[in-house]
Amino acid sequence: MSKKIILIVVLLVIVLAGGFFVYKSMSNKPSENAPANNIPEEKPEQKIVIDPLNATYIIEEKSVTLVNGKTEQEIVAGSASKLKTMAFGTPTKGDLNDDGIVDAALILTQNSGGSGTFYYAAAAVYNSGNKKTVGTNGILLGDRIAPQNILINGEIILVNYADRKKGESMATPPSVGISKYFGVMEKGENETLFERPNTEKFNEYFKEVYLAKLPAGAEFDPFGIIKTTTFTAGEKFCQSLSMKKDIPANSIGSEVYNITTGQIVQPKSTFPQALQQGGSVGCEDLQYSVGKYEMKLYIDDILVAILPFEIK
Repeated sequence: MSKKIILIVVLLVIVLAGGFFVYKSMSNKPSENAPANNIPEEKPEQKIVIDPLNATYIIEEKSVTLVNGKTEQEIVAGSASKLKTMAFGTPTKGDLNDDGIVDAALILTQNSGGSGTFYYAAAAVYNSGNKKTVGTNGILLGDRIAPQNILINGEIILVNYADRKKGESMATPPSVGISKYFGVMEKGENETLFERPNTEKFNEYFKEVYLAKLPAGAEFDPFGIIKTTTFTAGEKFCQSLSMKKDIPANSIGSEVYNITTGQIVQPKSTFPQALQQGGSVGCEDLQYSVGKYEMKLYIDDILVAILPFEIK
């Protein structure tokens, strides 16, 4: 009798347990009439694509809009002569302003129908101000040069090309290797390409370069100059160069840019005399008005240093 009771109890437990699991399974099954969970669907992130072959650039202070990498413009209204602008080679991609969006750097060419073909460095960047692709200004590399490549390393653009030696005929094939560095700066709804100093070239020729002054009324004394970046009326404006090796005549040049007005106040000019290894100091009367400036130093047309200063 006791065995029958035990058997009945065991069977009852099994039936109840099976019913419990069936109930749990059915209760976990979503009802056809149950409301859907109010979880918003994730929208795919909108990908911003820069198209450098269909952008507007500024070349020689004129707007140039590329369509599929090229365009033609009338030089004179009604004339058959056309100014042709084209992208040279394939643009290089990279993030030039650290905003997480892939920008582009490229070389542009311009030809007006003559023998000259002028090459420019430029970039196409996503501008956060107007939320669209903006082409920069083009910076002239040279006439009938031989471009090698254009690279992006971080926020720096590197253009490698070959040009002729100074004084060589344009009929001579380019043979001198040149590297120029550029960066991009956002100005409101515009993007500006600017040249960066070539530190390798600087280190090849110089130990140190700095600006200095002589007090008002003082006679020239290369050992009495005072290193500074701030000048006032009446003082002498000086430059001090410490050179590792000789620099040929007409190789070193300078340009002064007014940051306040955005204008070049002293166009690029070269020093007519050769400079020997060692130190050299030159001073002149201060000829700039109140404002902030940059003196740009070049070797064979390659920017090697930017020296900021202020006139108070």
